[in-house]
Amino acid sequence: MKSKEIKQILKDIFPHLEVPWFRDEEYDLPSRIDVVFFLRTDPINEMKFLERDFDCDDFALQLHAAVKREHHWAFGEAFGDRIKGKNILHNLNVFIGDDETVCLVEPQTDEIWEAVKGDDNIRIVGM
Repeated sequence: MKSKEIKQILKDIFPHLEVPWFRDEEYDLPSRIDVVFFLRTDPINEMKFLERDFDCDDFALQLHAAVKREHHWAFGEAFGDRIKGKNILHNLNVFIGDDETVCLVEPQTDEIWEAVKGDDNIRIVGM
């Protein structure tokens, strides 16, 4: 899928998206099952959280890099100020599935959920 189309899908779910940053013109859309399988075999979630030294942005960066080493998925890092209905500044991961749904991934636990407009407010996405 072209990055221009991905940008529109993201803006539909995240109306306050300020920085959609795409490094490539096109991306493959993974199935959710493919992402789940990748997360099961990837050790990022087993890393130790160290406040300020290895925290949420570091987990998101490491997972994004691990995915990019193996796939050309529409998968990236996201920064938001409202996650799952809670006002919190947080870095995590985002992907567009093969059914064009926007999903968020908590890289510290490998939890995946479909993004909900209003409950999840992402302001920056880098793919």
